[in-house]
This record gives sequence, structure tokens and C-alpha cells, in this order.
Amino acid sequence: MPVLPHQVDYSGYLNPETGDCKIFSREAISQMTGDEYTDNESAIMAQLKSIGIPYESDLELASMRGGGLVYVRPYTREDGTEVRGYWRSVPSA
Repeated sequence: MPVLPHQVDYSGYLNPETGDCKIFSREAISQMTGDEYTDNESAIMAQLKSIGIPYESDLELASMRGGGLVYVRPYTREDGTEVRGYWRSVPSA
């Protein structure tokens, strides 16, 4: 039986291209400007090949089921840069 996206344990996931723990959702990608997509394209493609591109709802369900995820709320850096909210994996136990 196939594993559904919300049943995936994302603990310890690191993007093979960037080495960071950010996970792109379909919705986040669709909201990117052309420049943002271009800047993130190699990371998005690496994620697609490794864990796929889940929907926000799948990530929310996975986080509620202990799927190794946390949501980082939007924030503003000290230099005034606005950072959109995003999902990231947590270290595996």
C-alpha cells in the first residue's frame, strides 16, 4: 500500500541541493514570484526528486501526527526583510 504524503515522517530531512531543512509546499511554490522561483528552482527540483512536493494540508496533518515538521511563522528580519512562513523538518531522534 502506498504511503500518503501526510503519513510521511519528514524528521531529519535535508534538501540534497542546499543542505537545509526547509520543505516547499505546492502552495508556497505557486505564490512565488518568478525571481523567487528561479532563486529556489534547484532546491525545489531536488526536493521533488527526493520527497516530492506535498500540499500544505498534507504537511499540517503530518505535523499533527508527529511527522517531524514545524511551521515557522512569517517574520521580519532586523534589516527589514519580510520572510514568509514555511515548513521545516526537525532533527530525527
